[in-house]
Amino acid sequence: MNRWLLFVLLVLAGVVTAAPLPKTDPKKTWVGKSVVIKSSGTTMAVQHSGIREMVMVNIINPVVVSEDEESIEIHVQGVTGRLKKTDVVRIDDGVEYFNKKLDEEVSIDLLIRRASVHRMRNEFDLALTDYDTALGLNRGAALLQNRGSLHLVRRDFDKALADFTESIQTMPNFQGGYRSRGAVYEATNQYDEAMKDYEKANELATDATVTLGIGRVYALQEKYKEAVTKYDTAIEINEKFTSAFTSRGSAYYELNEFKKARADMDKAIELAPQATVGWVSRAWLNMKLGDARSAASDAAEAVRLDDSDPGALNIRAWVLSTCPDEDYRNGKKALELAKKAVRLSEEKHPVYLDTLACAYAELGDFPEASAWLKKAIELKNQLSKKRTAEMKARQLLFEMKKPFREIPKK
Repeated sequence: MNRWLLFVLLVLAGVVTAAPLPKTDPKKTWVGKSVVIKSSGTTMAVQHSGIREMVMVNIINPVVVSEDEESIEIHVQGVTGRLKKTDVVRIDDGVEYFNKKLDEEVSIDLLIRRASVHRMRNEFDLALTDYDTALGLNRGAALLQNRGSLHLVRRDFDKALADFTESIQTMPNFQGGYRSRGAVYEATNQYDEAMKDYEKANELATDATVTLGIGRVYALQEKYKEAVTKYDTAIEINEKFTSAFTSRGSAYYELNEFKKARADMDKAIELAPQATVGWVSRAWLNMKLGDARSAASDAAEAVRLDDSDPGALNIRAWVLSTCPDEDYRNGKKALELAKKAVRLSEEKHPVYLDTLACAYAELGDFPEASAWLKKAIELKNQLSKKRTAEMKARQLLFEMKKPFREIPKK
């Protein structure tokens, strides 16, 4: 049970979203609303593998999937938990709630919780201010990791690396520090360093997230068989780990095992139909396999579930701008969605910049397409060699005033 307790303690964001309900008075339902724990020391009824226990939880930002009169149910990567409504505050009301609490008493705990609310609302500068203030009171390893994770989300890799390294220096056996620093190295294609940190994290406390990270590093180096082996292990550790299924599905695609790839994407959606990750991943796979109708449907569902998720916006824009079937292309809509994804990611994600370039090309604006693609390629330290080569090929197309079309893999 220890790894699940650790997981619950460390989860900060990006968890399962809620299934749509019939229209109801929004003031009378919690379903579909993000929440944050009001204070430390809160206990939650957790069920995993048929075992029900009460565990202490720290900060979690899930979305409610069901409720009754007194409690709410959340689902976090295979862990189902139930909390009292009086123990949480909805993200929509969170800033006001924690502002009042902080007016009464300034504490690290309250600052971290308000920062968490700001993060969920994409108010990153305000979240960073709260983390900075908290760190001025106590420079602890976990708090450094929290701020570092915000820098990582914003793709401020140098700042993230500094925070994670300091967290390890502060607490040499801090598994979260190694795991998070490994993610920075992974994102910047420093594979040897990433592998060292992930392996150290696994040595300290084996968990599915770290094992998944090792698999991704193999995949980035096009070692897909080794990646599949690690994804298998991650799924053995947590049989409901959605991201492990989508990652394994992507690896199977590269190995030309298309049936297995589709089965994994389907499984991810089955496990978490309210989360965007499965829909985004399956839309990507369907585009690669030439199933335009399914790709368009999956991408649209991802955006419907969360129209503030840059990944969902990006895949929808990609389908609308690059699909070989003109019936599923819409350059104007693609540009709108791609711009929003780029804005939400603060123009720091090269894949989203690439999609924006393709949207401009679909509209025939090749100077803008070339300019945005150039910006994407300049961030090549975040791209695999394969993706960089693909972008450079698109650059030549744009110079010839030709839009890009996703060619299905046979």
